[in-house]
Amino acid sequence: MEIKTSPDANLEESNRQKKHLFKGYNQLTKAGLYEIVREPKLLFFILFFPLLFLLFFGLMGQMVPPSEAMGLSFFEFMFPGLLIFALMSIGLLGTSSPIVEMRQKGILRMFELSPLDKTTFIFAQISIRFILAMIQIGLFMLLGLIFGFITFSNIVPIVLLSIVGVGFMLTLGFLFGSIFKSSEVTSGVLAGISAPLLMLSGVLLPFTLFPEFMKTIAMFIPFTYLGDAMRQLFFPELRGEYSLFTSIAVIIGCTIIVYLASVKVFKWNLDKQ
Repeated sequence: MEIKTSPDANLEESNRQKKHLFKGYNQLTKAGLYEIVREPKLLFFILFFPLLFLLFFGLMGQMVPPSEAMGLSFFEFMFPGLLIFALMSIGLLGTSSPIVEMRQKGILRMFELSPLDKTTFIFAQISIRFILAMIQIGLFMLLGLIFGFITFSNIVPIVLLSIVGVGFMLTLGFLFGSIFKSSEVTSGVLAGISAPLLMLSGVLLPFTLFPEFMKTIAMFIPFTYLGDAMRQLFFPELRGEYSLFTSIAVIIGCTIIVYLASVKVFKWNLDKQ
């Protein structure tokens, strides 16, 4: 005999599942935020280390003459790049290493036994870092106003582009966290490639210093488009390598691709990799 369920019962079950997922999402977000805050070394590298970099380049900028080609001082050129570097610290190191460590400790294995799905876990982890990224963006906007690099009229576009960039970096960090097996290796590799990647993509070095073949390579690095768009918003009089529409479209497209790849390769259990 076939047992039929009423529409009300199905709706009630659906609401119950949504409530359970939302509760799990909130608990994961709070626990993950607490995990980062109570880890002083990680908190220093993702929040305060970029600010020390900013101070260092600010002092260095006093000794370097302005670029006649771009019409910018050294510190003006570096400021948008250092914002990207700060967001990269949160998106890559601040995302991948903790996830790998949780997998090593068997914490993710316990999540696998719960009703929690991959998408909810990924969004919870991304939300935690997004909060930290917004704090970092706020600090840079305040400093940008103090230094006179930005005005109130271009704060909103810069913040919106920063959010788009954060989305890409967080999904990229999650992809690395899904691939690597050791938190030490993860930290070492990402710390080693971050600065060279930003230099090669024109974020921390002007393209005028590059030979033509390196410019061609830079076209295939998403950070190239983020850095170019960010610098255009900071300094509207500066001519960019690409249009804002092209740069933003590339970043969003890469974010979608990397996110889908992250969900595909993510494993709860280290033994299954």
